Amino acid sequence: MSNKEGFSATIPAKKTDEEIRRDSLLDKGLDEIAAEKREIRKKERIEKKDERSKPREFREDRQKIIPCRISRKDIEILAHQQRINLNGYDVFVDAILTRKSRR
Repeated sequence: MSNKEGFSATIPAKKTDEEIRRDSLLDKGLDEIAAEKREIRKKERIEKKDERSKPREFREDRQKIIPCRISRKDIEILAHQQRINLNGYDVFVDAILTRKSRR
C-alpha cells in the first residue's frame, strides 16, 4: 500500500506456526529468567532478615568510622580494649586512625 506522498506502509502478515512456536519458546525462557530473579531476591531478603536478627554489635551495616578527638593517653588505653562506650553507644575499636600533627 502506498499513499500520495510516496510513503509505503506494510501490513504485517499472519504469523506462521513456526514463528508462533519460536515466540512461545522465548516467552517460556523469559518466565524462567523471571523465576530465577525472584528466587535470588527471596534469598537476599532472607539474608537481610538474618542480618537484622543478629545482636546489634555484630551487624555489618552498623559499622562506622566515628571522628573524635582523643589524647595520646586515651589512645594507649583504647589500644588495649576492644569495646568502649562512646556517647552512650557500645563501640568496637578495630583501628584508631591518627593524623600526624602539623609542625
